[in-house]
Amino acid sequence: MVGFIASKTKEIMFKCCERNAKFDKVQLNQVQLILGLNVIKNEDGEFELNSQDEYSLNKYLICNNYKLARSLTIWEVLNLKPMLDFRGYSKLAPPFIFKALTRFAESYQIELDKVFIMCQPDYDGKKSNVKLALYNGFEFLKEIKFYPKEDEEETDSEYLFNDEDMEIPQNT
Repeated sequence: MVGFIASKTKEIMFKCCERNAKFDKVQLNQVQLILGLNVIKNEDGEFELNSQDEYSLNKYLICNNYKLARSLTIWEVLNLKPMLDFRGYSKLAPPFIFKALTRFAESYQIELDKVFIMCQPDYDGKKSNVKLALYNGFEFLKEIKFYPKEDEEETDSEYLFNDEDMEIPQNT
């Protein structure tokens, strides 16, 4: 299940970058999708979610040549009208991305408002791909992969998605 979500997320990210490249009239390799947490610091200096619902757990930013172009909603990333997500991607992906970002923030001791994943589309003429990079603010930390199953050879890789992030509702 997690592998399927990772695969679909990669496909959706690529298509999002492709649409935004056409919209902005730039080359695909000039577009970046940035994933971040939708958090703010409260008056006590603690971070809290700046979210009304499960759809806005994360920030989705489009950049052209590494400069901010605009913010997107999950619906714009998915290229759907609100509430017309019959496959449920808008409910599945945001919690996974949220957990991954908080996991990276904790692991690398990054403040929650500074942990970002940059998604860089790549197309070699035959196959579409999305490369992922972990950032602390503007500082590059490391390249990450989508899911362990796509990367059997490397043992020191880190992943956007992992099986531990999957929460399956229990019937009682």
